[in-house]
Amino acid sequence: MGWEIVREQHRNEPGKWSRLWVYEDIYKVLTKIKGTEAIEGIVVDVTHSRDIHERGIMGLHGKSFSAMTNLRLLSISNVHLSENLEYLSSELRIFEWNGYPLKSLPLCFHTENLFELIMCNSCIEYLWEGMKSFLKLKTINLSHSCNLITTPDFTGVPNLETLDLEGCTKLREVHPSVAVLTKLTVFVLKDCRNLSSFPSDIHGLKSLKILNLCGCLKLDKLPENIGEAECLVELDISRTAIRQVSSSIVQLKRLDKLSLHGCNGQRPETWFTFFLSLLLPNKNPDSMCLLMPPLSGLITLKKLNLSDCDLLHIPNDIGSLCSLEVLNLNRNNFDTLPPSINQLMKLDVLRVQSCKKLQLLPELPPAIGALYADDCTSLERISPPEQSTSSYTFLAFDNCFKLVESYGSHLAIMMLKLWLQIHSPGARPFISPGARPFIFRGARPFISHGAHPFIMYLPGSKIPKWFIHKSNTPSIKIGLPPHWLNNKLMGIAFAEVFDISDLVYCYKYDLHFDKGSLHSLFLLPHDVRKSDHVLLWFFLREQLDEASFEISDSTYVHAKIRIKNGNPKVKSFGIHLLYKEDLEYFDRHHLEEPPQV
Repeated sequence: MGWEIVREQHRNEPGKWSRLWVYEDIYKVLTKIKGTEAIEGIVVDVTHSRDIHERGIMGLHGKSFSAMTNLRLLSISNVHLSENLEYLSSELRIFEWNGYPLKSLPLCFHTENLFELIMCNSCIEYLWEGMKSFLKLKTINLSHSCNLITTPDFTGVPNLETLDLEGCTKLREVHPSVAVLTKLTVFVLKDCRNLSSFPSDIHGLKSLKILNLCGCLKLDKLPENIGEAECLVELDISRTAIRQVSSSIVQLKRLDKLSLHGCNGQRPETWFTFFLSLLLPNKNPDSMCLLMPPLSGLITLKKLNLSDCDLLHIPNDIGSLCSLEVLNLNRNNFDTLPPSINQLMKLDVLRVQSCKKLQLLPELPPAIGALYADDCTSLERISPPEQSTSSYTFLAFDNCFKLVESYGSHLAIMMLKLWLQIHSPGARPFISPGARPFIFRGARPFISHGAHPFIMYLPGSKIPKWFIHKSNTPSIKIGLPPHWLNNKLMGIAFAEVFDISDLVYCYKYDLHFDKGSLHSLFLLPHDVRKSDHVLLWFFLREQLDEASFEISDSTYVHAKIRIKNGNPKVKSFGIHLLYKEDLEYFDRHHLEEPPQV
């Protein structure tokens, strides 16, 4: 309605409208220089139309905006100029030009009201020279402006809150004046791969919450006083040449997320460094790995990523991270973890994938929910917790052949028993399977509330011997005796042997009873496996009790595994109703033979 009112005033003269938003009208006004002081806003996004995106608005004159003295909003994309701009309104509040074609802002650009400056994917090489005053400017976004060489003097931009320079691949240095931006909260330099200079003093960044330097391949140091950025919540220095972080990092009392992924002290290789490494090989592996900063002061840290850092050992003070929930140690060179790791009382996810030298896992924290130990090819032993408090819900031991050699299929029983001891009836609330399906995302079960099912993945080519009902197809139907749903039933266990040639990763599990069905979903990552693997899945008794239909008088259960387009390649499939007597029997007898690997 508002648009029509604007158009009615001067139906055939869009240059006299207050707002322009239709491509054809904007094209006419800009190319024929028909703009007037009446225009306050121009918004066009040609990226949503393929034909317009390809041709854009070509041949714009330098005077196209000359008469638009009251223009406050300019949001355009893929607009090309045949000459330099001669004028932009000093009333502009928002200036957004995706693909801005010039090397810099026009010399005539003197607006004191500018609030946002967004020029993603632009051809700009520098914003302005010297010091300019933009007292109201809060956002500068030049992301993916691949020709940007340097940043301007920020002294005249005291209220800047967001500075996004992601993907500015020619950027080599950041002007030291950035350190005086006391209101800056977000500073992104991700993938500025030629950045080699960063301000050595950031004492003024008192409001900074997010600093992202990920992918700055040539950056080899952080400011010594990084700890003075007292409001910092996220620090990402992944894939940089940094191999030592200042000890002042312990002053960051609000730090929530720290990523040092890929910080192994190696600069990007050139032909010169390649030949030099051949002539003078480094024989000391410890000289190249990340030198760990102290961790004891990071009391608010929840996520820590130390993957791909060539670490030979993990410092013992990692146990002081009392708020840590997610720890990623993938692809490092240590052979064990420090005993203090069991002090991480809030740790939920531990990743040690592809730690090829890891031989022993010590006692892990009681609250841990997911352990990813895929491709730990030297892993032989796991220290079970002294107390029955482990809440493992997902255990991935892909290609951990030595572990299976050490424990046989008793490993599955051991871990399942630990889980059942704290997830037994009455121990905690459970989710109702009738409410919604279980969802397994990225090798971790995801449900909205309650307990997760127990899931374990390890090498093996046979269904465990204690599974009574087995099949060579992805379907099993068994009869249920009277009173099968009694107080001794702990749940239903499933086992499946996957064919390693099967690349399907989304499996649906169906349980059909007389009067209804339960469903679940499992997403299996496309990891490279060297032989067949067994998946164990366990549903608790309470999850059956809370079904939305009458289940206790069922006479059969028909279990099926499905994929989106047909039947999965399953070598064998098993189902077992697990009662308390089974666990007691496991304690008294060595029931199982080790699976054939």
